[in-house]
Amino acid sequence: METIKLLEKDGLSIETLTSLSYKTSLDKNLKRNLHHFDKETL
Repeated sequence: METIKLLEKDGLSIETLTSLSYKTSLDKNLKRNLHHFDKETL
């Protein structure tokens, strides 16, 4: 419940974050710097 209050404080919601997220077939987490990825794959 605390998380939802924090999101709402900033004008966000679980639904908004879910709509902004997506699955990828890359073998690394996209939180990493882009230099970790092959340029052609991106």
